[in-house]
Amino acid sequence: MISGRGRECLPRSLRDSAPKQIKNDHTAFKKGDIRFLSGRLAPKDHWRFYRHFTDKSAFLDIETTGMDPESSVVTVIGVHSPKDGTKVFIDGYNLTDFPGYIGEFDILVTFNGATFDVPFLKSAFYDLNLPPAHIDLRWLARSVGLRGGLKEVERQIGIQRPESVSEVSGFDAVILWNHYRRNNDDQALRRLVRYNLEDTVNLERLLAECCNRMYAAHQYLEIEPLDIKSNIWATYVDVDEIMRRAHK
Repeated sequence: MISGRGRECLPRSLRDSAPKQIKNDHTAFKKGDIRFLSGRLAPKDHWRFYRHFTDKSAFLDIETTGMDPESSVVTVIGVHSPKDGTKVFIDGYNLTDFPGYIGEFDILVTFNGATFDVPFLKSAFYDLNLPPAHIDLRWLARSVGLRGGLKEVERQIGIQRPESVSEVSGFDAVILWNHYRRNNDDQALRRLVRYNLEDTVNLERLLAECCNRMYAAHQYLEIEPLDIKSNIWATYVDVDEIMRRAHK
């Protein structure tokens, strides 16, 4: 609670309401009520939820046929969960299962998702309920000195993609999808899914790096850094098995 000189420095309106607000926030935190808490923090501060609610987080990346949600469609959605592992949703396979699955999470983590992924998803699924908290790593990374697109930022923190997809771009992803649909080429689809899952799974490493840089900038908080594991997590994702599960 706020007391003493600190309380006297507050405007009267806050002096009267702050104790109740703090109590409500504490109660919501203990209950894991991120929907309530996300409304109490600015979106740029949603990264603070992650270390406390890791198992409720979903790292997400999508592939599309273009840049405009009104004239293009979502083709592949990769979702990585520290608790549940990695899943892929593919148009023509299981894309319609995505809304029910993503609704199980409370924190969405993307790279440039506020501008790209989220508008596409809202256009594609009329019944979509996205997690209430959203960590857009494009802006969080920039705030800790990591600038550029996702691949450039990955290189800055030491992530190396496998050669099979190291040079694949978003434009190439559209070509791979079109080649798969026109020629029924499973190899093209498999390469597209591998590319998507690199984008998706590597976000976990990037978020941990960003959080640790934020903690280091505020050493007075005495927060232990997050554990940063292997820098090749995505390499161990079994794409064939994930695609088999998607096809069931």
